[in-house]
Amino acid sequence: MSGARKALIIAQDVYDDPGLTELRSPAQDALALAEVLRDPDVGAFDVAVVQNEPSPVVAHRVEEFFAEGRREDALLVHFSCHGLKNLSGELFFAARDTVPRLVRSTAVSAYFVRKCMSVCRARNTVLLLDCCFGGAFLEGMGLRSAGDAHVLDSFSAQEMGSGRGWAVVTASNAIEYAFEGDRLAQDAPHAPSVFTSALVSGLSTGEADLNEDGRVSLDELYDYLYDRIRSENPHQTPSCSVHMQGDVYLARSDRRHHALNQLSEPLRRALLSSDQSAQQWGVVQLEAAVTGADIVAAAAAHAALFWLTRQPSHPAGAAAHRILEAALITPVPAALDLGCIAQGAPSPSRLLHLVGPPLALDCKARPRTDAVGVQRMPETGDLVITLSTSNAGPVESSIVLSSPLGDVDVPVTAEVLPASPPEAERSEAPGPVAQEWRSATAPPLADARIDGRGDRPHPKMRRRVLARLIDLVLVFIVGWALLIAALLLAESSGVGITEDSAFFNAWMLLAIFGWGLLIFLYDALLLGRWASTIGMAAVGLRVVDASGGGRIRRRQAFIRAAVFGLPQSIPVLGQFFILIGYLASTPDGRNRPLEDVAASTLVGHAPWGRASD
Repeated sequence: MSGARKALIIAQDVYDDPGLTELRSPAQDALALAEVLRDPDVGAFDVAVVQNEPSPVVAHRVEEFFAEGRREDALLVHFSCHGLKNLSGELFFAARDTVPRLVRSTAVSAYFVRKCMSVCRARNTVLLLDCCFGGAFLEGMGLRSAGDAHVLDSFSAQEMGSGRGWAVVTASNAIEYAFEGDRLAQDAPHAPSVFTSALVSGLSTGEADLNEDGRVSLDELYDYLYDRIRSENPHQTPSCSVHMQGDVYLARSDRRHHALNQLSEPLRRALLSSDQSAQQWGVVQLEAAVTGADIVAAAAAHAALFWLTRQPSHPAGAAAHRILEAALITPVPAALDLGCIAQGAPSPSRLLHLVGPPLALDCKARPRTDAVGVQRMPETGDLVITLSTSNAGPVESSIVLSSPLGDVDVPVTAEVLPASPPEAERSEAPGPVAQEWRSATAPPLADARIDGRGDRPHPKMRRRVLARLIDLVLVFIVGWALLIAALLLAESSGVGITEDSAFFNAWMLLAIFGWGLLIFLYDALLLGRWASTIGMAAVGLRVVDASGGGRIRRRQAFIRAAVFGLPQSIPVLGQFFILIGYLASTPDGRNRPLEDVAASTLVGHAPWGRASD
């Protein structure tokens, strides 16, 4: 006997507490989703809607819904509301009467919903969470025994899969907000949220049926939601957790081989043929079309190639995947490092050349942060990348190139140096200071800062040695504090501390040979983040890239820290090795010891450092 298909939609867009912004989407979400789930040609669910009810009513309806589930039933629950976290990081679903500072007694906790799911007798359940921090729900989920698990079932009449287990799909991860439309503007027209809009569209149009076999599986739905949401809003990341046995299908679709229907009949027959030579001929034709100048034919070929990659048993799937990867847009350069720029200086610009077939070049460029600007050159289609210099500090962003063939990220890094000091301070030390604060976009600044050819010489060795002494004293204090804390913790825990105990032997090894590792970690973390250690900052020094004076990369920071720190794991010999390296560097006008040579770095004056030694 076939079980029932039941859905419960909980939508909250009106709140009594003024601290909770009234959402635009949930009412529209409930109507749109209920309609598509009720459609006998799509979801065929028996749908109940709970809208703008207080938390006791919502909790009652949730518990009742799961308690009435029979063993062969397929259950679906959808929450569209505010997601709230308390100070302990626990997730709560807001109801009409929710008070944000009293969420335990006025909201529906995620723990309560999880417990209702865990005792439900239904064969399978799916939970959809369209709320902020929805991914936090997954942190408390655990596997259930095979006999009691639940994931959304299939259409038994259509010989669909009979997966068992549970599944949770969320609009955002555990630390993100969920978005409505473009923004949470109060005066915007009513429209479904980004998550629910993609959900309704994917099910109603059949676009979520990625392999076009006439059925929308849970895996296909999540892949569709992820790509659709990320393309509309890169700041929102859907999450999914599925624990099941067997395939799980949510809806019917009329898109059976829809991608192939756009091809010529001979090409369509070749791809569906069991003859591998015919399939290979078809793939060659698709490769020529997807890289050709005809955008319409290229889009049809791309859809067919993507369909092939979704067919696990199709021999041409691997070849189709290779073609799609090769057709992706190629940015030149692959990453942009704008170096050091003075705060308030004219915005630097770089040209980003785009290489690829015409379909890939038909792309949209979206910077991930407001500090990065993008302009397209109409003559060539290349991009001009600019950077705002209004705020000081490191810039680590990227540009997303979205085309019909897929997305490509171009990292953008820079460092905006603090603004020039007041004129009164600058007049006290003319020459070197004026040169130091000049715009980093002008070549003379780089020369003066790193090559010693300008009016600002490289720091003398005694300042570098003083910086190192400060760092080593700090590492010595922290290291012994950690060792003593380990002894005290072991003693309080009842661990035996005798000369022949394993703990004491490990402690002694760390006390003798662990200093090099600690120095390495100290240098690597501070240089990778601030390009300066505490000792360097104290005497006005910093580490820069030797090739252009720009910010060092993390790889350079790790190499420099390893060459200086790790040899000191060997007592006496390690320190002697470092001393020889420093002595050998003194004749060099740029004062480059072994760690700087290995990492291609230089130690120079920090912008806030002294003008002279």
